[in-house]
Amino acid sequence: MAPVVHIIDPDPDTVIVLKNPCTIFAPCDPEEASPKQAMCGGPVRVYYKTKKKKKKGKKLGEEHPQPSTSPPLQEPALVETPADSSMYNLDEGFTALAEPSSAVQRTPSPILPEEPEEESIHYHVSSRHLILASAAFRRMLARDGFAESVRNEADGLYHITAHDWDAEAFLIVLRIVHGRNKLIPREVPLEMLAKIAVLEDYYNFGEALDVFTEVWIRELTQRPIPQMHGRDLVLWIWVAWVFGIEQQFTKATATSIKQITGSLRTLDLPIPAIVSARHVLMHSR
Repeated sequence: MAPVVHIIDPDPDTVIVLKNPCTIFAPCDPEEASPKQAMCGGPVRVYYKTKKKKKKGKKLGEEHPQPSTSPPLQEPALVETPADSSMYNLDEGFTALAEPSSAVQRTPSPILPEEPEEESIHYHVSSRHLILASAAFRRMLARDGFAESVRNEADGLYHITAHDWDAEAFLIVLRIVHGRNKLIPREVPLEMLAKIAVLEDYYNFGEALDVFTEVWIRELTQRPIPQMHGRDLVLWIWVAWVFGIEQQFTKATATSIKQITGSLRTLDLPIPAIVSARHVLMHSR
């Protein structure tokens, strides 16, 4: 499978390779809560889940069928198909195909099982913008001893590898960092803001995201905080903690404290232990 490529900077000196992008964000434990209730009252297994591709074909060692008395089937002929071509997502919002290869693949049938390729997404960006925006990227690119600070001999670019992030949230953040403002949504749902908060917590973009996060938060705070402890309330606690929304953080944690006992179940989001400890302290009074 050819990677999807986002050209964020038309003259890039860096490529960020996002491997194994997340497909399920902050799930509740299905054994503890139904999809409708989503109460998130039980233990949480993972923070990000990614779908695993299943292998097709027979398992090794599987017993062969008994020979048949009917006439043997004719062996299927080779099928010729054009070679797959790479898909590029241009940052203006259009999608284009790379120059197709003139080669022709000869694919025998039936197809033998193959190892699934790891999915990846490439973001072509500017190291200068990353260094100015993020302390984490600054450490990677501006210090000796880091593999990311050395240009790749094959293409002359810096290579940075990332894992498990949400691909759309990562694209939004990188577009903000590079000043591609016309492509940034003026409103995002709570879940998307929670995904962006994960990136902010990890990379420490600081003031680089402030203008847009303030707009998004202003829109979201027009809606009331959930009155039942559940997944959305936990997401609100996470978003309010990362972006310093004091009023919403107080309301969300107060609602949660009234309805659950013990520590806060965080969906395995990196909510600081002090927040969970607050629940224990309040219930012990």
